[in-house]
Amino acid sequence: GPSRFDWDQGSHAWIYRRTKANLLSLLENELAELCGEPLSLS
Repeated sequence: GPSRFDWDQGSHAWIYRRTKANLLSLLENELAELCGEPLSLS
């Protein structure tokens, strides 16, 4: 099923509670794979 991210006030980031994955980092990694080069969304 879909991942559900919650806003973490302490880190000011969207975090998936099960894996502690940061949504912004996941997006950056997936887009970098598609584009073939690293990128930063922040």
